[in-house]
Amino acid sequence: MFLMEIVPEARIIFELDMNGQMYEFPSVVIAAESNGILTEPIRIGEKVLSFENSSVKVNLIMNRADKPPFVWRGVGITTISGKGGTKYKVIAAGKGVQVNRRNAFRLFIGMRGVVQIGANKKALEIIVKDVSDTGFSFVSDLDYDNAENTPIRLVFTDLSQNFSLIGLIVRKVVIDEKK
Repeated sequence: MFLMEIVPEARIIFELDMNGQMYEFPSVVIAAESNGILTEPIRIGEKVLSFENSSVKVNLIMNRADKPPFVWRGVGITTISGKGGTKYKVIAAGKGVQVNRRNAFRLFIGMRGVVQIGANKKALEIIVKDVSDTGFSFVSDLDYDNAENTPIRLVFTDLSQNFSLIGLIVRKVVIDEKK
């Protein structure tokens, strides 16, 4: 997929590599052009992050529902200011490639289970989304504040076999307004 095939209003992520430290910033595509795209800029406070004379390496990621994301590595970014406000013009040398960012196959489960988040907490009913060698995910109707880095125990039954998984919450994603 070429960069200019991304549709307007698509959500993207700028992945910045600054001296080995990785940062991700969300953005939105404004329009596609013949050789790239226009996006909303990254704002830190009131200031727009500029990539002019920068040694920062930037990748552009487009996540897709139920499919691996596309990544364009080493994109070029120019800041454009005009009547319509400030935008980024993003160009890429070639096609984006589909990548598996987890480096481990995820097996879809889609079964009911229970989860205990934190110590001495009541178990709650959830749906186990998937599991892999490096982690697992679940869907809940409840929103957990400050859940990151909290210990978790997830239990579900498949083919009369109980499975108990233990880990730490590393990320929380809103799927819709109730999940």
